[in-house]
Amino acid sequence: MKHLWLWGIIMVCLLAACSNDQASPENLESSQDQTDASGQDEQSAQDTADDKETNTDDKSSDADKNSSDDTANDDSEGQSADQDTTDGTSSNNSDDKSQTEDGKSNSSNQEKEPKQDLNKGFNQYRPKEGLEKTFVQDEEYELTYNTVAVNNTLVQRVVKFGDIVTLQILKWTSDGASIVYQEQSPESTKNQLDSYDPYEPPVNIVNMNKKGKGIKEQWEVINTDKKVKVPYKSFDHVVVVRQTLTSESSGNKTVVTDYYAKDLGLIKETREVKGNNGYTSKSELERVKK
Repeated sequence: MKHLWLWGIIMVCLLAACSNDQASPENLESSQDQTDASGQDEQSAQDTADDKETNTDDKSSDADKNSSDDTANDDSEGQSADQDTTDGTSSNNSDDKSQTEDGKSNSSNQEKEPKQDLNKGFNQYRPKEGLEKTFVQDEEYELTYNTVAVNNTLVQRVVKFGDIVTLQILKWTSDGASIVYQEQSPESTKNQLDSYDPYEPPVNIVNMNKKGKGIKEQWEVINTDKKVKVPYKSFDHVVVVRQTLTSESSGNKTVVTDYYAKDLGLIKETREVKGNNGYTSKSELERVKK
C-alpha cells in the first residue's frame, strides 16, 4: 500500500511536469508574439513620429518659403513704391525746374531787350506813366485812357467806356506799337507788366516801317508830320496810321484812322463806314490829367 501511494505521487508529479512542458512553448510563442507586436507598435509609433516630424519640417519649410516669398514681394512692392515716389518726385522736380526755367526765360527775355532811346522814332509818342486822357466821342460820350505802368518796352493802359473796362498791354518801341495782351473786365487793373501771359502773334497797331495809303487790313503809316487840332489843343508832327476793313456779310468797308502826338500817344480816332447805311464817328482828346 505504501508503494502504491508513492507511485501515485510520482505519477502525479510526472503528469504535472508534462503539463508544464507542453504549456511552456505556447507561453513562449505568445510572449514572442506579444514582444513582436510590442516591437511593431513601437516601430509604428516611431514611423508615425518620423512622419509627423517630416510633415512638420515640410510645413516649416513651406512656411519659410512663403515667408521668403512674402518678404520678397514686400521688398518688391516697397521698391516699386519707392520707385514711384522717386519718379513722382523727379517729375515734380522736373515740372518745378521747367516752371523756374520758364520764369527765368521770360525774365531773361525782358532783360535782353535793349535799352530804348525815348527820343528816337515812335518812342517819342509814348504816353507817360500816370497820364489820364479823356476823349469825347461824337460830342456825346466820354471814354478815358489811363496809363497805369510803363517800363523799357511795355505800356499798360486801361480803357473805360461807360461800364466797359479793358486792360491792354502794348509793346512800344522806336519802330512802332503792338498789343501783346488784352483783358475785358479784369479783376485788377494794377501793374501787370511782370506777370501777364502774352498772346501770339501780337496785334500790330503802328509799324513805322510800313507806309502806304491805308487801304489794307494791316495798319499803314500815311503821314508822319501832320498838324492836328482837337478840343484839348493843336499838335504838330502827328503820326497818322490807317487800316481798311471789309465786312464779310455786307461787303461794306470801314476805314479807321488813328492820330498820335508826342508824349501823349493817341489823341484822335475816326471811323468811316462806307456803303449802305454808312456813317462816320470820331473820338477826340478833350482833357489831360498828369
